[in-house]
Amino acid sequence: METRDPLESLSDAIYGALRADIMQCRLRPGATIDTNELTERFNVSKTPLRDALKRLSIEGLVDILPRSGYRVKPITFRVIHEILDLRAALGPHAAFMAARYITPAELEELRAILGDYLPASGQGELQSAARRFHVAVARASRNARISTLTDSLFEELERVMRLTVDFSPRKDEDSRDHFLLIDALAEGDSETASEIERSHIAKARAFLLETLIVKGHFSDSEISDLGRSRAI
Repeated sequence: METRDPLESLSDAIYGALRADIMQCRLRPGATIDTNELTERFNVSKTPLRDALKRLSIEGLVDILPRSGYRVKPITFRVIHEILDLRAALGPHAAFMAARYITPAELEELRAILGDYLPASGQGELQSAARRFHVAVARASRNARISTLTDSLFEELERVMRLTVDFSPRKDEDSRDHFLLIDALAEGDSETASEIERSHIAKARAFLLETLIVKGHFSDSEISDLGRSRAI
């Protein structure tokens, strides 16, 4: 039986712990990563720590800074737009295909998740239920890559929500959209399901960006630079 390199196992454990810290904003975007502190925290040498940070860098979660160490990658206006662009591209297609393939058991799963969403009060509970709902729709599309990407996009969006945005004012409207989507999926109506999801994503996108801008999380130059690049 093949045994794993102990350093590789250590690196995996450190990677998992740091990734969770980043995604749950215990390590905030833009924060400097103190490698000395982390070697003490994990009781390891620099080698497995560097390996873990390199993996996080490849994922786009950590910046490796020349001669000055590491930092958690900042969340920029451009990054938010890229995430939302992908969500807008994938969500309607996932709903379209799910209407073709969804099973009665999967419809019941969606109704059960919505049952968790309605009484949810905290931001974490709301985002967790929303993520489960839309990932379940993506799974019903029978496209494993769409399902994986949808889960990854919601994970990244949750990091933004934890920092700044309370979606509870949208809970009633979002719930109506979810009920309508379930009805369209149950009827096998791909076009309606796709349009409901497209509209739902567009409204959530507008709310998120407006909230982030109003709260001053992006500079005017970031916003105008992205606007110019999209006009080219």
